[in-house]
Amino acid sequence: MPFFLLFIGLTRGHFWTVDEIEIYQQAESWVERDNFAISPIVNTVQGRDGNYYVPYGVGQSMLALPFYGVGRAVRRALDDAG
Repeated sequence: MPFFLLFIGLTRGHFWTVDEIEIYQQAESWVERDNFAISPIVNTVQGRDGNYYVPYGVGQSMLALPFYGVGRAVRRALDDAG
């Protein structure tokens, strides 16, 4: 718990490196579009179908899915309330 509080206290509230963005976009794509294709950014790899993909495994993106789902639900709740 102390490490979690330290981490929350020191973060800037946004992604810092490209691999974090890619992993987030892969999780988002999986939920929203039911595929792994993301927009072309640094370190993405173009597949045979012309779409761009993350060169990392899907493990971290799978772990991010519950957090993405919670964030999506909170955003919808706030949009409905406002």
